[in-house]
Amino acid sequence: MKTAVVLTGLLAALAISAQAHLGFIWISDLTVTNADNATGSNVTIQANINEYHIEYGGAQVTLSIKSTNGLVGQLFPPENITFVTNSVSLKTPVWYAGICAWTNTTWNPYFQGDYVVTVTATLTNGLGSDTSSTTVTVTRAYGGTMNSVKVAVDVSATAVKMNNGVQAYNPTGVWEDIDLDRVFVHSIGRNADQGAVSIPCNLMNNTNPVFVSEEQMDIAYMDTGAYKTNGTPFRFDMDLHARPTSIMGFGEIMRFVWTPTVATNPAGSGNLVVDVLSCQPWRTGYATNFSAHVGCAPLFMGEEDAELMEGMIMSTTAHYMDVSPDISEDGRMGLMVKGQSNAPSYLKAFIPDAMLERMGIPVDRATNLLAGYVTHYNAATNSEGTVTVDTSYNRIVGGGGTNVVYAYTSGTNGDSGYVARFNFNFHSPVAAQIGTISAFVIGDFDGDGADDPAGYQGGQLIAAFSGDGYRLFGSVLGGSGGIECSADFDGDGKADPAVYNPTTRRLAVLFSTQSYALWGMTMGCAGCVPVVGDFDGDGKADPAVYDAALGQMVTWLSTLSYSTSRGVALGGTGWLNASADYDNDGLTDQGVFEPASGRWIVLLSSHGWAPYGWVTAGGAGVVPVPGDYDADGKADFMVYQPDGGVWLCTFSRENYTRIAGLTGFGDPTMTPRAGDYDADGKADMAAYDPVARIFYARMSGSGYRLRGISLY
Repeated sequence: MKTAVVLTGLLAALAISAQAHLGFIWISDLTVTNADNATGSNVTIQANINEYHIEYGGAQVTLSIKSTNGLVGQLFPPENITFVTNSVSLKTPVWYAGICAWTNTTWNPYFQGDYVVTVTATLTNGLGSDTSSTTVTVTRAYGGTMNSVKVAVDVSATAVKMNNGVQAYNPTGVWEDIDLDRVFVHSIGRNADQGAVSIPCNLMNNTNPVFVSEEQMDIAYMDTGAYKTNGTPFRFDMDLHARPTSIMGFGEIMRFVWTPTVATNPAGSGNLVVDVLSCQPWRTGYATNFSAHVGCAPLFMGEEDAELMEGMIMSTTAHYMDVSPDISEDGRMGLMVKGQSNAPSYLKAFIPDAMLERMGIPVDRATNLLAGYVTHYNAATNSEGTVTVDTSYNRIVGGGGTNVVYAYTSGTNGDSGYVARFNFNFHSPVAAQIGTISAFVIGDFDGDGADDPAGYQGGQLIAAFSGDGYRLFGSVLGGSGGIECSADFDGDGKADPAVYNPTTRRLAVLFSTQSYALWGMTMGCAGCVPVVGDFDGDGKADPAVYDAALGQMVTWLSTLSYSTSRGVALGGTGWLNASADYDNDGLTDQGVFEPASGRWIVLLSSHGWAPYGWVTAGGAGVVPVPGDYDADGKADFMVYQPDGGVWLCTFSRENYTRIAGLTGFGDPTMTPRAGDYDADGKADMAAYDPVARIFYARMSGSGYRLRGISLY
């Protein structure tokens, strides 16, 4: 322990003969525990901080941690502390010592090794400060090792680099270790947020801090010597406990290679090498604008979220260090970043083919279905609207190709995918995201992303537009005995009013793109029921019917100009239609349900329309109402019991083993309806009363509170 003392003329007047320390503040009993745990929980750092006289006031404590090799470390914001009377340290009848039992539990290390933990305490009145250090060994099951950080070497460009020149990127060129007297890797702890764990690895040039400002804590930066230039290439080499779900870059990721420890286990432990170009971190509201910033962060997510994000590599100019994955309410994915107003920036992402497949996007159509856009927010964090941005796509071929730039799977050729780049100007803050265009939604008549309450009675279809205060919209079509089957038949994002008459075998549709002009076709049989779905994946609903008497489902595909029907054997007498997208590939899967046994049979489009028939959910008297009730992209096996209004769901997210029930509304006269009426990504339980002409729904986004909307 070393002590720095600030002495004043006051010292001569103090009776310090009984005092063991020659200062007005000192640190004792510094301990570090829980650094060797297996669960990855936080480390506890404790110390007693003492002051000579309780009336000196409070103090400020700074915690800094750095590996013994000087490569990695973490700085923490200063803490203000207060003292209580230490009655044991009575000096005179007047003079009392103060003590603070200080504890810090914010350090959650990821990289293993030996670390020097340093605590500095300074009296706020300026009379003195003290520093105490101890060394601790970090070992944990979820740990990794930072092997090195290198910077590209170009002797001929050294002078240029010192004058804000840009270092050319050459992955096979010469690299050297960073100068640890200038910079080190900062913020290398495990940060957990909303089910995700990130390991930020940012370069910072405050290498031996005593006090660190809040500004310096917010932004890891480098601003000295040869590392000053934005656009300088850096290479991060680290061993990880598992393959990261995805990787974020603070600066532009040019290349990454993942090498698993065991080639046959690519998702296990391994080595990650990431090349990143530093960027210019302009921000708003800070006193200093540093010249360069660089870093990267492996991101680990839970199994459910990883299904969506796995293999996606994202990087940005990262004008502000607050960079995090963000999924908006409409399911679009991307980064949340902050930046200076009107500052040009970019979001760059590598989207592997495997991810496109999980999103149901054909590889050859990816550039049409992916959208680049930004959402700007005002100071009150209210959205100011979303606009599209300039977007470019670069195809990367892996597998049997020669891609070693984006290598996420085991092997030497890397992944196939697209490198997408979105260029835009910042507001402050700004959300920069990418995602799919809106797929057609059954029942969304006004195209606002939320299904609209609707009912059909006596040849009249009534819908309440959610995007217009539930204003009623009415249309007459189909006649008596018709069955409503509204869907987006023209692919404009709005459901088109549609009715199928099983007596005349006539389908009537009012196309929204043609000012609701009537279109119709004859199909099916006298006893058939209409089926709603997009069976060919072109974004348009395809006319279809189910003939239970023959046990056959027949579709007329829009991609074939409705000229050819396709029939498949499915179910039989007594079975009910239950078609929906059960495998999250964007295509409707043909499905049926037998109430007597509670058995479901589904033909999965992603498996060559192979039958998937082991699920049993429901029983006699119930009606199938499939929909995505848990927001995982897959339809769940939901049934409705009209007698008592009971809903029972077997969730796909729970591996089809958990059945959840809700009782609250419905009777034998009501028609159950599945739809996302509050646009939160989850299907809501709803039913239509044709006698009272009232639409009822329990919307997931409002805690499943019952709501009724009159459709008179």
